[in-house]
Amino acid sequence: MQGPTKVITVSRKSILRQIIGNLGAVIRTEGIVKLDQSRRIAWLTIEIPAQNSTEGVTTECFHGSPCMCDYDAEENVSEVAIAHFISQKNIHVNDVNYAAFHETYSQLRHYISWCHILHTRFQLLRMEKNGLFNAHINLLKRLGLICASYGDILPLRPFAPTMHPPASSVGRVMYIGPNPPETRHEKLGRELFNVLQEYSPIGNPIIN
Repeated sequence: MQGPTKVITVSRKSILRQIIGNLGAVIRTEGIVKLDQSRRIAWLTIEIPAQNSTEGVTTECFHGSPCMCDYDAEENVSEVAIAHFISQKNIHVNDVNYAAFHETYSQLRHYISWCHILHTRFQLLRMEKNGLFNAHINLLKRLGLICASYGDILPLRPFAPTMHPPASSVGRVMYIGPNPPETRHEKLGRELFNVLQEYSPIGNPIIN
């Protein structure tokens, strides 16, 4: 059986020196500022040569976070500088973990790409759903208005208007004929009423 994992820490300061050497950059100034008896902050400035014909020589200044000793302060500011080179200068540290990192990063980009595709598809489907729902509601409204306008020959009456009508009342009418209906007009009225009730967001058709 394997024992507990041992974490081997590689000096960030030495890694930063290797990155600087490969870029042809130079550390111009560096130092440590004591904040009090126990805390101190390290800082350094790095002169970076032009990477292409459109750029000039640049100087970057980095400050670390408060640490309890000089070594930790220097490691901290070195990590800040390394993070800057990785994010801004397209630098990758090819250590023993680089292959696993590169594979993980490639998979991450693949999944992010799929997330964008699925998100776009979801937005399109939601727009399509909203369009179909609105068309459905408009159809119910129109059918309800038709039923209400033929109240002189059909046993249907619109619901009395309210101050704040619920969404489920869209196009709703009342069936005021006998149950079961007797004449063909009454049967037509109840069929239309049932259609409105069945296809409304909330509805209960009349069942014998």
